[in-house]
Amino acid sequence: MIARIAILAASIATATATDYSMSYQMGGDFHCYINECGCPGSFAETWCSASTAMITASWCNEAEANCAVCQGSVCYDNDTDDSSSEGNECFIGNCGCPGSYLEGWCSLETAVIHSDWCKESKSNCEGHCSGKYCDISDYEEPEPTGTCVLSQCGCEYADSAARRLTDSSSDNSWCTVEIAHITSVWCNANSDNCGHCNGVYCE
Repeated sequence: MIARIAILAASIATATATDYSMSYQMGGDFHCYINECGCPGSFAETWCSASTAMITASWCNEAEANCAVCQGSVCYDNDTDDSSSEGNECFIGNCGCPGSYLEGWCSLETAVIHSDWCKESKSNCEGHCSGKYCDISDYEEPEPTGTCVLSQCGCEYADSAARRLTDSSSDNSWCTVEIAHITSVWCNANSDNCGHCNGVYCE
């Protein structure tokens, strides 16, 4: 009797192992993620990412049933977010993407959301960071056509040929090229931006 039970148990174990293996092969490549997060592309929590939510134990990733035992969610490779972070950035939603900014003050300097997690995928950026996921791999900001200087100083201090005023009583006698030049890339992008920076655009 005991021998029969042992044989039966062994048969079940073999069949179960075979089922696990078949499930894995039939289901295709997958990764096991903690249930609290779910699968990439539709993570349930803002802190979830491929690096924080994936269950790394090899046994849990061997078969779908193993993943369930590990209290994980089976996520197939085609379930993952189809966007790659390479060449992409997460921009403030009110700005949109470079080349078609929605506001005049938007630029690579002012509109990028500086969060590695937001940048990691489109779902993170647009679903949780209120951003716009943009491919900027081939984008270059237009070269400025002028220089933005403090309006109190004026365009005579826009280049290195300018001189310091000798009249010490002048309101702008403190101006020099170094002091007058507004160094912000955004302020120097165009005349409108420069005006918002209390400057004058000198072309």
